Amino acid sequence: SAHLTGASAVSAVRRWEFFGEFDAAPGTSTYTSARSGSGDEIHVVVVDEDGVITGSTNTVLEKYYALSKASDAKSDIGGTNYYKDIINERSSYIRWADHDDAGTNWGNAASGATFTSVTVPKNYSLAGGSDGDAPTAGERSTAYNVFTNKEDVAVSLIIAGQSIATGINRLIADIAEVRKDCIVCASPLRANVVNNAGSEVADITTFAGTVAGPDLASRQ
Repeated sequence: SAHLTGASAVSAVRRWEFFGEFDAAPGTSTYTSARSGSGDEIHVVVVDEDGVITGSTNTVLEKYYALSKASDAKSDIGGTNYYKDIINERSSYIRWADHDDAGTNWGNAASGATFTSVTVPKNYSLAGGSDGDAPTAGERSTAYNVFTNKEDVAVSLIIAGQSIATGINRLIADIAEVRKDCIVCASPLRANVVNNAGSEVADITTFAGTVAGPDLASRQ
């Protein structure tokens, strides 16, 4: 609470504008407390400030409760709770760039660390960004490689969408045939069916042959 200017013995409670999104203020996580550390928790809110995304200003897009400033932090159910990793892995809108320079020990391990709080809420407006170019076939292939390890990623269907034959073949050979527990679903090229009246079947069959070889093409 704080005294109002010019009002004697009158106080008011000042809260963060998004305090209602959370059950409690950030404090010390169970993980850090068990390691004699303190003050590691932090809340993060991503907001559509101008309404460009949702059509309504100040709409909450994402919220993250009681993340940790400790680099080795684990959640109560396991897995990382380090705020840098959580934001980079889960957010569809932002990426972590650096710790707040007003804080102390942010990014250190939890053991014995006192993570000082930045008590004044920090608001950052994003500007000057770019949607970037459409991903190349090589970039798509690199991204799909995440599914290679069946021990880490559970997947039954890999949706390739419209892709060149080389990319689809890599999904089949490098992922599906290696894992042996999933199916690759791919579409023919747009040119095979759009504005191609009368030749759709033949062109799709030809394309299928380049993707899965002559055996599949002969079964069309």
